[in-house]
Amino acid sequence: MEFQEQIKNVELLISTMPRVYLKWTNTEEGRDKQDCYERFVFGEEIIYKNILGKSNTVQQGQPFFNTLENIYKIALANSNK
Repeated sequence: MEFQEQIKNVELLISTMPRVYLKWTNTEEGRDKQDCYERFVFGEEIIYKNILGKSNTVQQGQPFFNTLENIYKIALANSNK
């Protein structure tokens, strides 16, 4: 049976929520010069996904998560000034 024959109730969902990215330039030599993480919020769970290395995700409980959240909060406060 073809895949399309075995599915039903197909819906197209279009999200109008903005996407949030943290992007920066690293000033230290020997590290990636630029990096960028997309911030996903699923209910109360927050995940950061590195858009340059798609398999790299940072979840709550990991040490780098707190660093990313602090950067996010500072950037958000600065964008509202």
